[in-house]
Amino acid sequence: MGGKEIMRGVITIDLGGACGPGDRCLTGSRDGDGAHARRGGREQRVAPPFDLAHEDYQGMIDLNLHGVVNTCRAAVPGLWDRRWGRVVNIATVALDTPAPRFAAYAASKGAMVALSRNLALELGPDGVTVNVVAPGWIATPRAASAPREDLERLIVTTPLGYQGRPEHIAGAVLFYASPLADFVSRTYLPVSGGHDL
Repeated sequence: MGGKEIMRGVITIDLGGACGPGDRCLTGSRDGDGAHARRGGREQRVAPPFDLAHEDYQGMIDLNLHGVVNTCRAAVPGLWDRRWGRVVNIATVALDTPAPRFAAYAASKGAMVALSRNLALELGPDGVTVNVVAPGWIATPRAASAPREDLERLIVTTPLGYQGRPEHIAGAVLFYASPLADFVSRTYLPVSGGHDL
């Protein structure tokens, strides 16, 4: 990397109203210096689209769209001041091939991708890149609770032949935050072993 730092800093922001009881959210301050990341988690109701209540959709929109808006609202002024920054949002490859009974989740992530593309246009003149990483089936405690036959089917239909790990997603985020991605903005990167769900 020619002696350059890979990441200048990470700002973590309390997502405010986007995080409720039982959610896993990062909290922190605005004293980082140039990049931000967010992580939230909320149980979602899985059901056919018209069996979901308004509150099911609103909960996903609050987390996956409003959470990004709130995070950017807090972090971007510092990026403007520096005239440099990196925003990396996390979507899902379920946008490419929707999975049954995940309408609220997919709709909220789709809105976040649209917002990210617009932010890239708005923030680019100020030296800020905005990109999206879209994980596939990643080995997490939540994914491990899926029925065994679903896990086996997903692994068999993944061209690389195995389930992804959290560090695969971290590597993609690290790339976007690094000097290697100085001229990369407004992109959507599936990290799925070739599987699009």
